[in-house]
Amino acid sequence: MSQQLATVLRRYREQLPNIRELRQKLVEAQQELKDAESKTIVLDDTREAAKELDAELNARMLQVEPGLPKKTREAIRAEVTELLKSRKKYIQDLWTDYNNYLEQLGGTDGLVDSLQARLDTTESFAAFINEHIFWAKSTTLPNVDDKKHLIAAFRWLTSPSHWAAVGKTLIESAKLHIFEAALAGLFLLAVVLVQPRVRSSLRSKGATVSKSYAAVFAPTVEAFLLTLFAAITLPLFFWTMGWLISLQYGADEFVRAVERALQVLVIPVFSIELLRQTCRPQGLGEAHYNWPTKIVRLINRSCWLLIVIGVPLGVVAIMIDWKSNEHWHRSLGRLAFCLGQCLMSFVLWRVLRPKTGVLAEIPLIQKGGWQAQFGKFAFAVMVIAPLILMVISIFGYHYTAVEIASRFNRTLWLLFGLIILYGLGLRWLLVSRRKLAIEQARQRRAAQEAKQLAEAEKDGADASAEGKAESRVAEAPPEPEIDISSLNEQTRAILRALTIIGFVIVFWTVWADVIPALRIFDDVQLWSAKVTYSDTIAGPDGQPRIETSERMEWITLTDLFASILYLLAAVISIRNLPGLLEIGIYRRMSLGAGERYALTTILKYVITILGVLFAFGAIGIGWAQVQWLAAAMTVGLGFGLQEIFANFVSGLILLFERPIRVGDIVTVGGVDGRVTRIQMRATTILNWERKELIVPNKEFVTGQVMNWTLTDEVQRILIQVGVAYGSDTRKVKDLLTKVVTSHVKIIKDPAHRILFKGFGASTLDFEVVAFVEKSDDLVPTRDDLYYAIDDAFREASIEIAFPQLDIHVRNVPKELHSAAPATRGESAK
Repeated sequence: MSQQLATVLRRYREQLPNIRELRQKLVEAQQELKDAESKTIVLDDTREAAKELDAELNARMLQVEPGLPKKTREAIRAEVTELLKSRKKYIQDLWTDYNNYLEQLGGTDGLVDSLQARLDTTESFAAFINEHIFWAKSTTLPNVDDKKHLIAAFRWLTSPSHWAAVGKTLIESAKLHIFEAALAGLFLLAVVLVQPRVRSSLRSKGATVSKSYAAVFAPTVEAFLLTLFAAITLPLFFWTMGWLISLQYGADEFVRAVERALQVLVIPVFSIELLRQTCRPQGLGEAHYNWPTKIVRLINRSCWLLIVIGVPLGVVAIMIDWKSNEHWHRSLGRLAFCLGQCLMSFVLWRVLRPKTGVLAEIPLIQKGGWQAQFGKFAFAVMVIAPLILMVISIFGYHYTAVEIASRFNRTLWLLFGLIILYGLGLRWLLVSRRKLAIEQARQRRAAQEAKQLAEAEKDGADASAEGKAESRVAEAPPEPEIDISSLNEQTRAILRALTIIGFVIVFWTVWADVIPALRIFDDVQLWSAKVTYSDTIAGPDGQPRIETSERMEWITLTDLFASILYLLAAVISIRNLPGLLEIGIYRRMSLGAGERYALTTILKYVITILGVLFAFGAIGIGWAQVQWLAAAMTVGLGFGLQEIFANFVSGLILLFERPIRVGDIVTVGGVDGRVTRIQMRATTILNWERKELIVPNKEFVTGQVMNWTLTDEVQRILIQVGVAYGSDTRKVKDLLTKVVTSHVKIIKDPAHRILFKGFGASTLDFEVVAFVEKSDDLVPTRDDLYYAIDDAFREASIEIAFPQLDIHVRNVPKELHSAAPATRGESAK
């Protein structure tokens, strides 16, 4: 494409209607069409009812007072008749007008069709221009004549009279709109005056969260909002000046160029200021995100360079671009652009240096390997890209370089914004994990205090023992410090995945309309598929109804990539969902391990189904295309894999009905153990020998299962104790009672029982029945009680009896009688 044709196409593109405004008008026209159709239906019913004049007249006359004279009634009747005829005529005329209006809106070549055709034409023409002028040469190489044009443009920019006209326009606009200007000025002044307090508050928030024991997220949110507020001062000034200039009509060309520059630079200046305020000392980055102090200061100083040098260069480039002078574009405009790209390259080199910049602080790059090589490659691309754009502009592709640079800078700022949001998410995870750690530490401390108090009561239950216990409690270890490395890997993986997906979406949004290479995937047609569309239309009764239609469409490479993206998102969500739920939701709810496992498993199934549906839908395989195949496969697999299907359905029943839960103690098939996993086909039980038993799910639904902890986790401890005959039985009962009541794990409801069971062959039999609150406490508590009973009986000199047997010898062989004295004699000798 020639340079002249590309210039003409660019001018045509500038004259195209605003696509967003056209879409809004089309939506409004379609809504107006629906409203008119509904009103026409109502009017049609009213018109049919108005035709029955005699019935309506008789109904009206029944309301007239019957005692009136005949002439009066006839006059009223005549008047009502005329009114009804007029009403009928007006309704007929209104009905006709609405039908004409409907024809103008929705008929052939109506407003809706016209707007739709105009929108389609504008979009296709804009897409054609964007795809064909992007790589077209827009200017010539620099030459000697550019010097005089450069001087002329510079004089135009620095002319005192022009800037005096800007000041005059601002003053006149403020006088004409004194109320609005005063409000804007007061607000801007208030923002400037409150900045010192904002910075002071940011430092105090940073000092609060820098403490290792801080476990609150609110200061970080407040610091984020304060950072946003601190970043609006300069962009607010730009916006206010541009807004005041825009209120003044009839301003000259230079003033309008200044207005354009101020309005365009609001968003870039806000982005730079947001990054700079994030990287201020004790600000959001250093104190809340734990960014290294050296990197924070480096970014802060680099942002100052962009503001002091980059913003003026941006003003020059925008004003020259607004000025319709090709010679000025080729001279001063291109010079300002090239200087801006050199500045951007220098700032990126300074900030991202692998040895002393941001890349040096990334752990993966520090470890070496392919990550380090990729980091060096990314650094080289980021630094060289602005220089390449400068070279492209010099060789005459100035328009292409400007468009790419605009998207490149926008992508950078959006990437920095995602990094700030990612840091906010990491901070939330850190606080959540820290709260969990503190809560667990407090629980351990409470258990330690209870154990120490129990030991003190056991030693003497006096004041000195209590004081000793209190002193030991005071020496409890401090709450552990949790840093960013202790965050759950699953939740961090989800945050990283969301950030990457967000960047991909942002990248596509920014670049898709500019670089044809990214739009070429839409032109790669893979196969055609029948797509079903649903539209809401007004029915004959005026009520909306859904109408479906089908048409063949091509599935492109873009659709295939979208399908893969859906599957990847589903896989990442399934793999990392438990950690996010544990930190974000379950921690705030009183749910047991079983409930958490059931909810997580069900959500995994739901995500799997949705991921598959969205992935198949993106490539044209909807439910309508596969429902018969799915039904046939379901029936076939149901017959061929009956046991597998039975176990799968049983697994769903277990998750929803929950007769067993993860963590329950069950007895199935003569095996006792704890449920550790409930999967699609089988459930895993860990027995007391640490061996895993795989039980098909069907056994839990159709067989007999004993669940020791289904509705009540209270467990009974039964201890049989036998003491020797002659022991004080009442003292034995008192000792057993004292041992049981002194243990902290024994609960009061149900109450314990000490029973004298009876007289055994060698023992006086006692039975101790006590209860613990949780099944996990059963074995250790029983062990403690055995030790405590043995110690108590030893101290009280009570003998724990053992079986005794008396042997009476009646018949002794003669050999033993004769041998016995000899033996005794020999031994005496």
